[in-house]
Amino acid sequence: MPQGYQTSFENQHGAHVVKVIHENGELAASGRIVLHGQTAIFDQIETAESHRRRGLGSVVMQSLDSLAVSAGINERLLVATEDGRALYTRLGWSVISPWSTAVLPVSP
Repeated sequence: MPQGYQTSFENQHGAHVVKVIHENGELAASGRIVLHGQTAIFDQIETAESHRRRGLGSVVMQSLDSLAVSAGINERLLVATEDGRALYTRLGWSVISPWSTAVLPVSP
């Protein structure tokens, strides 16, 4: 962990959330994981632009992964954008399927 940062953990609607907070109180990076059966689903991994290139994305991913390890889960899935591909590749992840987004309008 780079100097001047600390991590915090919380639960939000069934998801485990890790936050990396800068000493000035700013949210520097965050991510969430949902443990479902024997699968850990990583999502919404983000690093604030002013805090990038400091290893915080790796800190978030390793912190979330420790939750999966503690739960005895071996299968991991990651929902990610192209922006994070270099980080995830460096951490050993590989693309198994492209991700598509769809919207289902709610009828009035």
